Amino acid sequence: MYYSSHYSHAPAFQQDDQRYGTRLSRVTRLKIEELERLLIKYKEYFHDVNEIFKWTVSWANKGDDRYLDEKLAVVRNLDKRLKMKGVI
Repeated sequence: MYYSSHYSHAPAFQQDDQRYGTRLSRVTRLKIEELERLLIKYKEYFHDVNEIFKWTVSWANKGDDRYLDEKLAVVRNLDKRLKMKGVI
């Protein structure tokens, strides 16, 4: 016997699409998630983490990943330097 389910069979990444926007590629979403993790980790080194994140998502949704790539490079560099110094 067949029972219909009222549960959605939508892919799991749909929530991320709604959070960051529907036009982003998988690679861009992964970069944004990495940036978000690093910004939260090093929030004391940045003036306004929320603004950086908001602008990153906004430009990425317009198809421009330059701001994302620039900010990600800055935060990755900070992460690398702090690890080398043994701060973290």
